[in-house]
Order: sequence, then structure tokens, then C-alpha cells
Amino acid sequence: MKKINIILGLMLFAIFNLSAQATITTPNMDVDPNSTIQLDVKVASTDSIVGMQFTLRWDPTVLNYEKISELVLPSTMGLSNHFGDLGNGVLTFVWTEESLQGIPLGTDATIFTIEFKVIGSNNSSTLVEISDDPTLVEIATADEVLDVTLDSGTVSVGAVSTTESLTTDFTLFQNTPNPVTNFTNITFELKNRTEANLSIYNTSGKLILVQSTNGSGLQTITIQRDAFPAAGTYFYELKTDNAIARRKLIVQ
Repeated sequence: MKKINIILGLMLFAIFNLSAQATITTPNMDVDPNSTIQLDVKVASTDSIVGMQFTLRWDPTVLNYEKISELVLPSTMGLSNHFGDLGNGVLTFVWTEESLQGIPLGTDATIFTIEFKVIGSNNSSTLVEISDDPTLVEIATADEVLDVTLDSGTVSVGAVSTTESLTTDFTLFQNTPNPVTNFTNITFELKNRTEANLSIYNTSGKLILVQSTNGSGLQTITIQRDAFPAAGTYFYELKTDNAIARRKLIVQ
């Protein structure tokens, strides 16, 4: 509680000054089923940081929280003073630099590492989301609260390493170019004349777009970069009456 009060005090002191910036990042990872993984949480800032707090959320049917492997930030107190495992895929984090002088982090600093057990099945995935619920996202220097950018990554289980997905009805190829910068081509080959729907989803399962075709043979659908609302990981899915396949693409 004392640490939260310190953070809130810094927030009130600097509430009208939000000029500097920081970024919190969780990575995109391709992992194997039943594996144990180490996930680095990173913060980038050119300022000296005296305190930070935020929440991490994930799908507990895909990842089981094991422990904090390492707290890189300096602290003389136990991990329980900084982390709150609320269960059901929710972890809170609060940290204050004890001298209140601040420490420089740089552009790619790992602040702590989480150990997870992968319990999801093949082709499952979860966003490791940096969240305001229940602990607000805040990063502060000695005299201001920073404007924070959140870059949440996705953990994908049993990621497809080949360049194509084979089904009874079609072959779905990996999109090119990938990552997507201006546009991307999604190519598939229908074995017989049939109706097929190509859908694109974000990592939360929200439908971004859908296109339909009715034909056979090799076909290519071009998707422009502006069809994606933001950079990040997406999934494209081809579905017919008898088959379905899904692959991952990255948008920059």
C-alpha cells in the first residue's frame, strides 16, 4: 500500500506534465505445447524512472503462471511487495526506486521475467496484455508522469513452421510479404470448385475483414496495410464447408 501511495503522489505532483514518453512491451513468441517459457517484460525510456505500475493479463487456458524468474529492477524487498498474482491470468506489478532519485533504463530494458507453463493445445494463442485493470498503467520520473505506449505481444502455441497448410479441400500458403508494410498477398489453391471465405482476426478474436470467393485452382487475394487498424499480430483463416486452416501474419 505504501508503494501505491508513493506512485499516486508522483502522479498528482505531475498530473499536468505529460511530455516525456515510455514504452512497455511484451514479446511475440512461438512456443511448443507443454513447454516452460521465459517471457521478458521490457520498458524503454530515456528518462530516469522512480516508479511504475501496471497489470498483465493473459488467457489462463493457454499459459499457466509459474513464478517471477527475475526482477531486474533494484529492490531490497521481496517479490511479494512488487507482484500480485490475482489468479485467472492476472498479475499486478508495482515498483518504486527507493532513493527516489531514479534509474535510467535505456531503449530496451528487461525489467522482469515471468516463467509460464504452456498448457494450451496446438494452434491456440493468447495476448499477454498490458492493462489498466485493476492496477493503472503509470510510469513516473522524479518530477513528471510519462506518456506510456503499450505494445502487447502474443504467445502462439505450436506455431506452423512450414510455408503451407494442407486440408482436404485446399492448400493455404503463408502470406507474402510478411511482415506486412504496404500490402500482402494471401494465396491458396482450391482442389475443386467451391465457396471459400478468407477472414482476418486480431489476437482477441475480433473480425477485421472477410472476403469470399467461388472457384477452383490457385487464387491470390491482396490485402492493403490500411485494412489493419494497428501494427501487431493477426491471424488469417480460410474456410470451406469441409475444411478450415489458419495462419499467422505480422503487420508493421
